[in-house]
Parts: sequence; structure tokens; C-alpha cells
Amino acid sequence: AAQRMRKELELCDDPVITFEKLIDRLNHFEVVLIPVFHGQKEHHENALHIFLPDLKITWVLLNLDSNIHDFKFWIAHELGHAISPSLKGESAEDFADLFAQALLFPQDKTEELYKTLKRSRSKRRQINTILKAAETLTVSPVTIYKAVGDFAAASGGAEIDLVPDIYAATTSFNRKYSNVSETIFDSGQPSAKAYIRMTKDVFGSPFFDALRVFLSENEKSAGFVQSILDFSILDAKEIYAELVL
Repeated sequence: AAQRMRKELELCDDPVITFEKLIDRLNHFEVVLIPVFHGQKEHHENALHIFLPDLKITWVLLNLDSNIHDFKFWIAHELGHAISPSLKGESAEDFADLFAQALLFPQDKTEELYKTLKRSRSKRRQINTILKAAETLTVSPVTIYKAVGDFAAASGGAEIDLVPDIYAATTSFNRKYSNVSETIFDSGQPSAKAYIRMTKDVFGSPFFDALRVFLSENEKSAGFVQSILDFSILDAKEIYAELVL
């Protein structure tokens, strides 16, 4: 599935997948993207998808306060959900995780890196090799490490055990990079107007256009905006005012 998707993205021999290509592909599946500010979270809290089977519509909330490398993984993860709507529960999450891993760090690169790591006897050198690949591809070091581990297990190769050092190295690696909100907005705290505009311009999302129409046709307060975005009431009031006034 990942190889087919890379072909559809016309990546050819280029291992790097840009954010723009991933976002464009999600929009191709008519996924409604809703970027939000939920602070630093772990794991699946950074991306929540809601599939409405009767309407065949998927809503995806993406946390802009994520590290840029993790954010890329979660976009790819949600793309995995988009191409497998029939999967449910743990099977759906397992597929989406493995799809994202294989999409961001394809098998040929994994095999090549595994051979390089096996030639090195130093754990520090192995970790630095992974970090270099992560920097080049804008992919989390942990994603790359797990891909290498899965390749070793599938091919019957010897395990490369870098736990817990790889996680400590990834934490230090992440500190060198701003989170997504800080990358998009210099301050990381945009005005309601800038946030709404970014949602459409960067993510191609019709969400706030639809919400504007909904609010104009229904008697809803700023509390409704707060409930669906899980923002503070102050932020919700600013967004509400921008949409209805």
C-alpha cells in the first residue's frame, strides 16, 4: 500500500515526502482537515479522525503544537486511515502506523540503512547514522529505528538494539526544531483571522467556511465552537466573532 501511494505521489526515486504532498493527498480523499492547538500531547492525541459512514465523510483534527517530525508521521497515519475505511479498532490503528512508517521510510532505504548499521559496532555511531537520515528526510528517528527493526525481523537478520538510547537521542534531536505552530506562525499564537486563513491556505480545508454557514443558519454560541475545537472559551469567542461578525 505504501509503495503504491509513493507511486501515486510521483516520488520516483526521491525518498523525501513533503508536507504539501501528504496534505494534498488527504484532500484528494475528501478528508476535512481541522488544524488545532492542543498543546504538547503524546501519541494518538495529536491526530483524531472521525469517520461518518452514512455521509462517507472523514474529519481529522491535527495538533499544530506537535514536533514537526511527529506531525509528518501523524499526517501519514491519517492517510493510512483514509485508504482503509473498512478497518476498525486496533487493526485500523496498527495498519495506519505501519503504513505511515513504510510510506515515510520505504523498504529500499530501510534495507540500505540496516546494512550500514550492521557494519558499525558503535551504538553511538549507529544512532548518529539514524539521526542523520531523520534530518535529511524530516522523519522521526524513532520511525526510522522501528522500520529497521521490522526489516530485521522480517528478513531474519540480527536485531539492532538501541533502546533506551535512541529515545533519549530523539528527545535531544527534537529540541533543535520548532513545533509546527511556531513554524507556520512566528509567535506560535496567531490571531483568529490568521488561524482561519491558514486553515484554508495551508491545509486546503473547507472547515471554517462550512462552520461560518452553519453558525449563520443556527442559533449557536461561542460555546459550540469551544466544544468542537476543544479550545479555551476566550479563543473560541475570538473565532466565533471572526466568523459571525
